[in-house]
Amino acid sequence: NEEYKIIKYLIYNLDKNGFLMESDEELIHELNISFVQLQICIDTLQRFEPSGVGARSVKECLLIQLNGLEVDTTIAKQVIKDYFDLFVNKNWKEIAKKLKISLPDLQKEIDLILTLQPRPGLNYFQDQVNYVAPDLTVEKIGGEFVVLINDKIMPRLKVLNEYSSILNGQHEKEVSTYLKDKNTQVNWLMKSLEERKSTMLAVMNCILRKQIAFFEKGPANLKTLTLREIAEELSLHESTISRTCKNKYVQTPFGLYEMKKFFHQGVSVDGEELASTSVQVFIKQLVDKENKEKPLSDQKLVELLAEKHGVEISRRTVAKYRDILRIPGSSKRKRFS
Repeated sequence: NEEYKIIKYLIYNLDKNGFLMESDEELIHELNISFVQLQICIDTLQRFEPSGVGARSVKECLLIQLNGLEVDTTIAKQVIKDYFDLFVNKNWKEIAKKLKISLPDLQKEIDLILTLQPRPGLNYFQDQVNYVAPDLTVEKIGGEFVVLINDKIMPRLKVLNEYSSILNGQHEKEVSTYLKDKNTQVNWLMKSLEERKSTMLAVMNCILRKQIAFFEKGPANLKTLTLREIAEELSLHESTISRTCKNKYVQTPFGLYEMKKFFHQGVSVDGEELASTSVQVFIKQLVDKENKEKPLSDQKLVELLAEKHGVEISRRTVAKYRDILRIPGSSKRKRFS
C-alpha cells in the first residue's frame, strides 16, 4: 500500500546515524503527499528498531528512546527537552538548580541518559574498512630487538623471459634501441626500489636505537626525537627521512605505529628529554585513576606530573595535552554520589 512505499522511501533516505535529515517540505514535494500522511509514516518509522531511528536530531533521538523505556523518565526527558545545551556542556549544577533537585538525584538521570545510543544507525552502517599492513616489524629475537621488512607488500619488478631473449637477440636497430632504453628504465626503477627498502631499514634501525626504551617498556617511554637527528646520523637530508616515513607503518610489541609517530618534540624530565606523547600518557593515567567526585584540576595535574614523573610543564601545556586527548575539564568530569 501507499504507506508501506512511503516508509520504505524514508528508510532508504536515512543517513549512517539512522537520522532522517530531509525536511518535511522536501519529502512532501518528493513523495507528493500531505503533511499529515508524512507525519503518520514518520511516527511509524520512529517506532522501529533500533530505538531512535528516524529522528531528525540527537535531541529527538534521545527523547524517542526515553519514551520507549519502562521506567519513569519524566526528569530525564525534561533535561533533554528543556536543558539540552546545558546537558551537552555538562553544566550539572545549573540543570539541578533549574529542576530544583539535588546533584546526586540529577546524576541518576544523567547516568540513565548516557545508556542511550545518540546515533542508533552506526551499529548497522557498513562503512569501508581500510586495513593497514605493517611495512616493518620490530621484534625481539635472541634477546635483541631486530627490524624485519615485510617483503610481501613491497613492489616487485622483473623482466619477462620473452623480452630478455628478444633483448639479447639480433633485431632491427629501432627495436633493439627501444628495448635497451626500456631495460635501462626498468633497471633504474628496480635499483630505486632496493635503495628505498635499504633506506627504510636504516631509518627504522636508527629509530630503534634512539627509542629503545619505548620498545622495551612501552609508549610512556618515548623520547624526544627529530628528523634532523636521524638525518645527521645517516648522512641524509631531512626531506628524505620525511618521505621514507610517510604512510609507513611498523608493528611493535605495543601495537601498530606509524613511523612518523616516533618523532616528537619533548619536555625536560630530570635532565632528559621526554616526548610529549609520553607526557600525554601520564596525564591520561592520572585522570583515569582520579576520584570522579573530586576530579583533578589542570594545576593539580601539573603538580602530580612533577611529583610522580619529574615532568615540569605549565598549566597551559597540560590543558593543551588534555584537549589533544579529548579529556574535558575537571568541572565536566565531576560526578555526584
